[in-house]
Order: sequence, then structure tokens, then C-alpha cells
Amino acid sequence: MKYLSIFALLVTILFSACTTDQADTDAEAIKSYIASKNLNAVEGPKGLWYVIRTAGAGKTPTLADKIEVTYKGQLINGTVFENQTNASLLELKNMIEGWKLGLPLIKENGEITLLIPSALGYGTRAQGTIPANSVLIFDVALLSVL
Repeated sequence: MKYLSIFALLVTILFSACTTDQADTDAEAIKSYIASKNLNAVEGPKGLWYVIRTAGAGKTPTLADKIEVTYKGQLINGTVFENQTNASLLELKNMIEGWKLGLPLIKENGEITLLIPSALGYGTRAQGTIPANSVLIFDVALLSVL
């Protein structure tokens, strides 16, 4: 029983160290990106950074809402992985955590840039052309809240 407790403690420490290291790596990459682009970004919850380009007016989305958006998603190195120029109807509750935290910061007709650490994106899973542990940058226009 004693060895099992020690093993569990070691696994917890190793997992925490890996998570912290990735969080630190992501934070440094985001801060470097912000500086290189001379962005006036604000740090939000859980390591999310954002720039409100237009605050918008009208409804603010909640997780219960469907949202109509256009957006561009790219990696921190500038590689665009998605560019949705036609309006997409999405359920906010089904989006990545970075969107769930960031989109309620604006209202309808608002525009925001989200700088999302990997833990609030796809984490350790690769997603299509997006490598695991990727910082994601989204430019989102919130057209309407339904």
C-alpha cells in the first residue's frame, strides 16, 4: 500500500510538471506574439489573451446560445488552418474552451482576437492540420446571437 501511494504521488507530480511546462511554454509564446505584433492584448481567465477590436452592441452570447460568426484560425507561426468567410451558425457550448471564455466578452457585431493557450484549445490532441499543444489565434466577428 505504501508503494502504491508513493507511485500515485510521483505520477501526480510528473503530470503537474508537464502541464505547467506546457502552460509556461504557451504563455511565453503568446507574450512574444503580442510583443511582435504590437498588440494591446488583455490577459483573461485561464491564460486566455484577447484584443477586443469592436465591442459590438446588442446581445452577449452565453453557452446556451447559437452564434453566427465569421472567423480565421491560425497557428502562432502564421499558418492559417481555417478561414470561414461565410457566416457559420455554431453552438457556443460545443466550441473549444477558449471560445467559450472569449466570445462572451463582446456583443453582436463585435470583433475579437483570441490568443488561446493549448489547454483551452485542443490540448495534447492533434486536430486535423493543427499539431498537439498548439497555441491558437482566432479573429472572430460575432454577427448575431440566436
